[in-house]
Amino acid sequence: MMDFDQTAPRVLQTPDRSRQAQTLDHPDSPVQPAPQHGDALVFETVELASEAQRQSPKAATAVNNLMAFLVALFLVLIPIPYGANTALAWMAATVALALMLAGYLLAILYVDPGRPLQFARARWLFWSVGLILLGVALQLLPIWGGLGAVWHGLPDSLHPVTASFSPTATGLGLIRLASYGVLFVLVLEIGTNRYRVERLLFWIYCGIVAHAIWGLMSLTFFGDTLLFGPKTAYKGVATGTFINRNSFATYLAFGLVIGTARLWVQMRGPRARSPRLRSSYQGLTLDSLVHLVWLMVVLAALFATGSRLGLMVGLLGIVSVTVLVLLKTGMTAARVALVCGIGGLGLALGAVLLMGRDVTAERLVYSFVDSRHRLQLFSQTWDMILARPWLGYGLDSFPLAFEMFHQPALRMDRTWAQPHNSYLTLWAELGLPLGTVVIGVQIAVLIVLIRAIRRRELAYLPAVVAVAVMAVAAAHSLGDFSLEIAANTYLYVTLIALGLARRSYSRGTS
Repeated sequence: MMDFDQTAPRVLQTPDRSRQAQTLDHPDSPVQPAPQHGDALVFETVELASEAQRQSPKAATAVNNLMAFLVALFLVLIPIPYGANTALAWMAATVALALMLAGYLLAILYVDPGRPLQFARARWLFWSVGLILLGVALQLLPIWGGLGAVWHGLPDSLHPVTASFSPTATGLGLIRLASYGVLFVLVLEIGTNRYRVERLLFWIYCGIVAHAIWGLMSLTFFGDTLLFGPKTAYKGVATGTFINRNSFATYLAFGLVIGTARLWVQMRGPRARSPRLRSSYQGLTLDSLVHLVWLMVVLAALFATGSRLGLMVGLLGIVSVTVLVLLKTGMTAARVALVCGIGGLGLALGAVLLMGRDVTAERLVYSFVDSRHRLQLFSQTWDMILARPWLGYGLDSFPLAFEMFHQPALRMDRTWAQPHNSYLTLWAELGLPLGTVVIGVQIAVLIVLIRAIRRRELAYLPAVVAVAVMAVAAAHSLGDFSLEIAANTYLYVTLIALGLARRSYSRGTS
């Protein structure tokens, strides 16, 4: 009787007829007598293809699903330590992401060694990112001592020997940049299945809704606190777990993009069996109503931040997603304009009714007065860039370097840690050439995403979200520095990677 051990490789015992075959294949081999009646049969052990069963797309699917959950958990937790705006948070995030990627690659190598790596298909993107990381690393090398004359009148004894004015800050910033790249690779690898991507988007959206609820509760029920402690700034407005309202507003605006996209696709999206019937209206379902309520929660939290620019880019995100989905689902441009016009008027009316004497309304009134200080900051930052256009002052070195250019026309009673314009920050810290490369890479990614939306019939939701998120980030970066807050950038990188990820239809469900 044969005995099978479920924990060991499956085996099958068969009569050993290899000796008979050996006499046919090799006549010179000694002839063995054939077993006679009554002789004991000789059995050999033959292993079945248990290894092939282990090395399969189904096993890779389990690994990918687990990693998708871990990525969603990471994105929910990383905003808690003040929007991940501290060096300790960056280092912890980098270690966690590196371990996740290493574990993922080892697991995939074990369960499905023939699986192609997705990031190998985007070599141009990784060459570009590698160039950016290399450029930042070069700012740390002590080979720039001969360029001390460009340090805007600093005494010779204070001239840095590196291109960075603050090598320590630049080194920590390089670690943060590397963690963005690790997260991008990880998300690109797990984004090969349409349903997993949509599930991950849903988990991310749930996390943003949870942060919106906490932001409202901490402002009201918990006495306007920040992580259960008293606030030192931004009292009377929602900041959630972030260090300022504008960064929290950008995070919420990304959530509005995801929620609006999911709502539209649920109502008008294609069905798997009839993708060509794209213009059919599905109507409001129970799931759609739940998503609508969640959208209202996120929008209410966005109002509560009191962020003028955050509110505007949040509405821009809603409009961007609406236009992309409606055009993709077959609606004419005229009808899309009509829908957006009616929806815009409704949102504006709702904003007026909700705000009343709200802090957001008051800050909108005084925007013109505040803009004079902002324009002066932009002007002095541009003078700073022109004084050192090729090398920059080093990643994350703006707060120290700007003090060499700070003029009395701009308030002298405060330290300007950021120029409140991410484009100027890039050029000031990285120099015009490398800073422009960073902007150019994002423009190239945007073009690829738009092409993906036009090409895909079913799985266009992630690309739509990525394009709208890029529009929100690009607009907000004109007047603030929310993408310089790590928690926002981690979310931004994840959503773009999900939009770029190629769906693998030829490898089962992996």
